[in-house]
Amino acid sequence: MKITGLTSLFLLACVAAFCLPWEGESPDQRALSFAWQAGGQMKLQTGNYGCFTDLHYPQRDAADLLFISAPWISAKKPRRDASGNLLYWVNYPPTAATAEVVAYGQPGWNPSLVAVWDTLTSIGFDGDYDLYELLPAYNPYLAGNPDAADLYLQYSGQDIVLTSILGQPSPREFAFPDPLGTYCFTIPQPEPFATPGFETLSAYYYDFCPFGTVGDRDWGSSRSMNTHYPLGLAVHQASYAWSPLPLSSFVVTQYTVYNTSDADTLYDLALGNYVDADMGPAGTENIAGDDISGYVKGPGYEFGYSYDADGDAGLEPWYLGHKLLLPGGGGNRNCWYWHIGDGPNDFHPLDLYPDYGVRQTPNEKHWLLTGRNPNYTQFLPLRPLDPNVPEYEQPQPNDTRFLNALCGNIPTPADPNPAGRWHLAPGASLSWYSVHFAAPDLISLKQLSQFSENFIASSFDLGPYTSQPCLPWLGYSPGAVPGTLDLAWHSYSDPDHFLLQHRISGTGDWNEIQLPGSARTYTLSGLQEDVWYDLQVLSVYDPGANQIVLPSEIVPASLNLSAAEDPVLVPAPRLTASPNPFKIASSIAVGAFKSGDGSFRNAELAVYNVKGQKIRVLDCAYAIRNGQAVVWDGHDEKGVSCPKGIYLARLSLDGRPDGHCKLVKY
Repeated sequence: MKITGLTSLFLLACVAAFCLPWEGESPDQRALSFAWQAGGQMKLQTGNYGCFTDLHYPQRDAADLLFISAPWISAKKPRRDASGNLLYWVNYPPTAATAEVVAYGQPGWNPSLVAVWDTLTSIGFDGDYDLYELLPAYNPYLAGNPDAADLYLQYSGQDIVLTSILGQPSPREFAFPDPLGTYCFTIPQPEPFATPGFETLSAYYYDFCPFGTVGDRDWGSSRSMNTHYPLGLAVHQASYAWSPLPLSSFVVTQYTVYNTSDADTLYDLALGNYVDADMGPAGTENIAGDDISGYVKGPGYEFGYSYDADGDAGLEPWYLGHKLLLPGGGGNRNCWYWHIGDGPNDFHPLDLYPDYGVRQTPNEKHWLLTGRNPNYTQFLPLRPLDPNVPEYEQPQPNDTRFLNALCGNIPTPADPNPAGRWHLAPGASLSWYSVHFAAPDLISLKQLSQFSENFIASSFDLGPYTSQPCLPWLGYSPGAVPGTLDLAWHSYSDPDHFLLQHRISGTGDWNEIQLPGSARTYTLSGLQEDVWYDLQVLSVYDPGANQIVLPSEIVPASLNLSAAEDPVLVPAPRLTASPNPFKIASSIAVGAFKSGDGSFRNAELAVYNVKGQKIRVLDCAYAIRNGQAVVWDGHDEKGVSCPKGIYLARLSLDGRPDGHCKLVKY
């Protein structure tokens, strides 16, 4: 799809001004970023290190539907020595006393020996541990690689989640190895790209370092417990949302995984998605313990779901569903759940005898992803194993989470090489879809499951839906006349009329202007230079008893302050935090301000606890300079997770505090 003319320019301004991904919170975490996916009725945060969080439905609902969702990828890989030679067992099967290996072609090797295979899993997020194994190229560990120091300084602020509207701006075409050698694909390109989504969020990450940085490459407070061995994966994540009302209740994520090895095939590939709902009103304590999950089998279904058992007195009435789809279909499906703290373990996947025989396998994640249960007292099937049982639902509310998975046929002692195994050859890639969708009840969720699957199968044919009621998408740019803002919005269909609303930020009353349904632009005048405004546009369809009113997101806006020649920084910056409260990270937005020479004088953004102790200084100069936000993930200066509670973020300029906001961490 392509748009042209004035609307295109305004949409680009919208992306530049309001859809910028989060800037990292410190120099060594700059590339770990999130961006809001808000092109439809679902609003969620999309990360560039393999996770989604903070899903709201509808967008302005004060309830959370999702704590975190993340891809899991697993396969078998031949083991090699430091010189790259394949390793073989001297005695097979090995025992604790005979677990000796020999390299290919070395003394003691012969063609009858059995190769050593490692079963490895790389995850976006581990649900029972603070652990991430899929990181962008410019990740915290790259900062310590002296060979990449110049690249890190140049690109770490740009390796982010890129938001595109109708294919603009475009990411750079992905290739591995990268012909430019930068591995930064999210620098906006001038030409639009072909995408099925109205709104597309693009991210790129790896389970190894493409620059050759050595060491255990995982992130999070639990990384000291974990030894991660990479499969050599490069992942392109593209998530799509749509504004026509029939398509607005689901978000589709396409994952494309590349085997970057030039020698090793990945065998018995398995694909999964971990989902931890935690459903309840935002800001409410203990929302996780009263959730229920279930699974629905059958054509068009095959999805797991969660909902709040008592609905929190009507404040949390929604069901959240999740499904996995392969283009063209196929694969064996399984879905598991477990109680909090009982998640699968692959901390030491090369162990021959894990935990002295307590565990059946050193990689419980791979077993679950491939449909096998490593511990029947710990992991329970959410997808019914009985072929005659189409649905299952947990009998009691709990802090539920589930793992949705797809795999090929897995070897067994009776059939060591079955037909239908999934392998990924060197340099090859595989794509699949992950779908999050929401509805008010299970019947509606089933209908939406079938609808979203049919929409994907149609190659995302928008044609039948562009005449339907549509959520407007609003952007702005500074006007040519002083005191004005030029507004533009996108809508596939013409409503009866639009209501354009604006107010001074923080005030309660909207000023409202009615415009015809054919309008797409408007110049707002009489605005003050040093004031922030809230803007939104509402599409009104079928006025009367069946009226439908669809609002855009509320967009914060200000006039262009960069022309000020006074070296004093004006106006005093205003801090906001979103989400607030938060579970994983909060984006702290600093109101735009510049000095006459474009410098930013000794700015410091720090987080304090309720005792007034400074626990973290966040790097904010880059964010202020580029109109972006800063992320705090709830960790202190040493990377230790802070206790739940209330924290204060304070901006200081030349030692003078200029703003603050309250943050609540869960």
